[in-house]
Amino acid sequence: MNKKVVGIAGLSGSGKSTLSARLTERLDYTLVPIGEVMREAAKREGYPGLTAYAEGKGTKALFADFRKDVLDAIEAASTKGVVADGVYEYELFEALRARYNGNLIVVGVLLDAEERARRIGIRSMELLRNEGTALAELNRRDRFKIDVGMEAVLRKADITIGNDEAHLVPDRVTQICLERMIPLLRTR
Repeated sequence: MNKKVVGIAGLSGSGKSTLSARLTERLDYTLVPIGEVMREAAKREGYPGLTAYAEGKGTKALFADFRKDVLDAIEAASTKGVVADGVYEYELFEALRARYNGNLIVVGVLLDAEERARRIGIRSMELLRNEGTALAELNRRDRFKIDVGMEAVLRKADITIGNDEAHLVPDRVTQICLERMIPLLRTR
């Protein structure tokens, strides 16, 4: 299998989606937003979204039930490569590693809680006015991802964009990531 898969992992507000979009464009890969794939699968099952599904069946069931949907979406991308935005679950990481072997590169994005809360607050003002503070929302999202093994995924990342780098402008973060990724892409 020659398709390259770049998995992006990180806590909410760390810059994963921005980095994913920019890498997709720069590498001419296809973007697979894992959360969107799972949301669509939850809707097919009659749930209004992921939160409702997780509340009904549990967080781990959410990922277990929709893992195949995510793997199928990545496989269906007919390009030379895929950027998978949102590799949180450890079992998904293992399934990707088994399927794509040396063609998987995982990028972990780390950013401190204060900056992530600020970013989430900026993106979610309507939600925050109705349901609490940016920090409370951040904690809720973090617990969800940590519960399914994201810390283990981050420990096994091939590339880490650290807190000091993740504060940089998105173009610079993308460039740093590409500088670290290109040698890996060439050897895999």
